[in-house]
Amino acid sequence: MAKLAFYTFAILREGRQHPQVQDFVERTPTVKAAASRSAGVIKRSTADARWGPQVFPHFFDHRPPEGAPTTLSLWADLESVFAFAYAGVHAEALRHRREWFVPPGWPTYVAWWVADDHTPDYHEAVERHQHLHDHGPTPTAFTFQQAFGPDGQPLVIDHARVEAIVAANALASASE
Repeated sequence: MAKLAFYTFAILREGRQHPQVQDFVERTPTVKAAASRSAGVIKRSTADARWGPQVFPHFFDHRPPEGAPTTLSLWADLESVFAFAYAGVHAEALRHRREWFVPPGWPTYVAWWVADDHTPDYHEAVERHQHLHDHGPTPTAFTFQQAFGPDGQPLVIDHARVEAIVAANALASASE
């Protein structure tokens, strides 16, 4: 069975020590912990277990890497990562993204399917991200708005399932 790979990329407006982005820096551990507990997450690349050397898209202006937060993770399905991204602590953080990040001239995330026994590295993630940037959504690299299934066919997010996952995530968080 295929797994969904998910990569995000942004550029901070200021260095991590700057007051303008301190709220982002302070929220990061909470958001990462929520991602790790979310229903449907399989695993995430972390500082302790990074999936290959970190590389950046061609449009990154080569500021210090700390100024370009990225994530790379594997999920059971599109609904699980959608539920995490647009609910709870991550959704609340998203409301502040214009304060923290340079306005993107690129996709802020990319999704693609991988074989069950495959873990993507950052090089693969950046290739998929650049493919989405250069060609738009395709079965090779896509978005929530224009998604594809593992078979390459267009896929529509099941919002009733998303709501059920959001509720399960909230219940799990409340019980901790």
